[in-house]
Amino acid sequence: TSFLKSFGILFGETETVTKKKCVRVNSIYRTRVDFKPHKVFADFEFVREGERVGVDGGEEVCVEKNGYLIFCRERKASNEEAFVFAEDKN
Repeated sequence: TSFLKSFGILFGETETVTKKKCVRVNSIYRTRVDFKPHKVFADFEFVREGERVGVDGGEEVCVEKNGYLIFCRERKASNEEAFVFAEDKN
């Protein structure tokens, strides 16, 4: 939320971040229909290659490599953003 507050998208006190990590967004998963996450994922939660993220249109959705999930949310309609996948920048 501090990121969004620093750009004036959200308002309020910004939190001091003591540990930083730089990641690169490399894909946005768009739904087939009725995406349901496997669990509640924290933003920037680390996931391992092959880990199940959810079910979309009756099929399992798994990550293809190690990385981070951002904004993983349930989506009912087709072609909606279900989650963003990022990797370490290094």
